[in-house]
Amino acid sequence: KWNMDKHQSLSKEQILEFVPQIKQDGLKGGILYSDCLVRDSELVLSVILTAFKYGAIALNYIQAETPVKKSGKWQLNWKDTLSKRSGSISGKCIVTCTGVWTDEFLNHAKKRIRPTKGIHITIPFRKCPLPFSIVLPSQDGRILFANRRRDYLYIGTTDTDFSGDPEDVKADENDINYILDKLNSLFPEACIIREDIHSMWAGLRPLVQDDGNPANLSRRDAIDYSGNGLVKVYGGKLTTFRKMAIRVSEKLKTLLGHSKPKFEYNSLTFDQAIFDSGNLKEDFVNYINYTMPMTLIDLLDRRMDLTRFGMDNGKELASPAAIIIKEKLALDKNHFEEQVNAYNDHLNSVIPKG
Repeated sequence: KWNMDKHQSLSKEQILEFVPQIKQDGLKGGILYSDCLVRDSELVLSVILTAFKYGAIALNYIQAETPVKKSGKWQLNWKDTLSKRSGSISGKCIVTCTGVWTDEFLNHAKKRIRPTKGIHITIPFRKCPLPFSIVLPSQDGRILFANRRRDYLYIGTTDTDFSGDPEDVKADENDINYILDKLNSLFPEACIIREDIHSMWAGLRPLVQDDGNPANLSRRDAIDYSGNGLVKVYGGKLTTFRKMAIRVSEKLKTLLGHSKPKFEYNSLTFDQAIFDSGNLKEDFVNYINYTMPMTLIDLLDRRMDLTRFGMDNGKELASPAAIIIKEKLALDKNHFEEQVNAYNDHLNSVIPKG
């Protein structure tokens, strides 16, 4: 009942009217439906800013150790990976939501998480000018989406098992070729080649351990309250995170002896974490002041999306942005050069080689 518009079936003729470049062989028709696009980084920032407004303390670049029980309370030792300061916090309850790091962080003898990798690539929109987002079905059961952002079309995602280091997740040749083959099979006139790829990225889904094809695994969540105040959250996905959080919050009220929340969950208005004034310098300053970027990669990639969707992957903006970061965060000259060098190194994982 919350759909933005009604679904409707489309004939072959209607599909071709909307998307004339699609392959006609075997085409029978399609479905038109409404959905939402979201940038995960903006969503995360909005949640953090809203939590901050309600009294939460938000820390960035903090490395936490596995919680330990001491004198009837849970203790969490932490270290600031930038300033190298360290300390500890303690409380009656600790909630861990550590995604693909869960098993390592909580020292699980038996794996609870099955990470699967997904990748996206971007190409210039002019190479395949689709009038709206397109679902790209395939014979192996996997589904890709093609969506427009700015002057680019981004296509993904794949779904394959991953057993490597979560800190080193990259799109490999099989992933890239899979997407290119699917795109070219449905839009043969586009003739997308490797050199057309503007940027690419990869990430991991923290799925609950189960058997079967990774593409068919459930995105269900699991919340373990058996730790006597240590609450462990596994699995889930972006579209269910608020439901998961409400369930955990309700349980915490019981564990901590609170009867009522300070606010009604369904009436929350999330703080916006997007700055688009038309003046890049002004936007740089606003992101630095309000969204805790500590590095040039944070600012250009994780806040402003210029690495993936900027005209030159943000290369020309690296130095002017680093100057502002240096001034606002009071960094010395060496830090300025380190920031620019680190950003250029980061581009090696985003821009395809060859």
